[in-house]
Amino acid sequence: MDTSNTWPDLAETKLSQFKSTKTPRPVLYRRRWHRDALIQLTLRPEIHLISNSIVASECECCFCVDVTSGQRNMTIAYSEHDQRSPVCPSELIVSRSYVLAEPRCSSARDIWKNRNFPLSISHRISMLELVTSNCGEVSLRSLLTGSSDSDVLIGTAMRMVCEGHLTLDLDSLITPETLLTLIRR
Repeated sequence: MDTSNTWPDLAETKLSQFKSTKTPRPVLYRRRWHRDALIQLTLRPEIHLISNSIVASECECCFCVDVTSGQRNMTIAYSEHDQRSPVCPSELIVSRSYVLAEPRCSSARDIWKNRNFPLSISHRISMLELVTSNCGEVSLRSLLTGSSDSDVLIGTAMRMVCEGHLTLDLDSLITPETLLTLIRR
């Protein structure tokens, strides 16, 4: 019997927990790429809230989360394949290959590594002042210019991206020309 297109028994797979500033409770997930999807959702400025989907238990073919963007609530399903299962209740299907596409996946992982960077209030205020004084946008290169402590500045910026105060384009490689943008609420 060909088992290449069958799903593993998800009941036997250990659940892990994902926590971020956009998850009021830990989101449970089974696969490493599900975590990558949750990181990418967290880093998107238009997403305000992420939670386990109520309908997730009904659909074993995919990993579903509920998200809030502005006033809109929706369910996003993350699937191993690009096809929709007949029982999948999601409005949007995102494939595993999309989540793992480069440079998005590596950029998101690199940023996420800084989520616990020690951040003092003075560093936070300095970063916000720098970005706002440049019309809400600043390149990574300008953070490095004239600074002897580039690790602290970059760590501060990436932590603030993780917290949702700043954003950058995940679909491009992170380079000195990458722009950090202030998220205005």
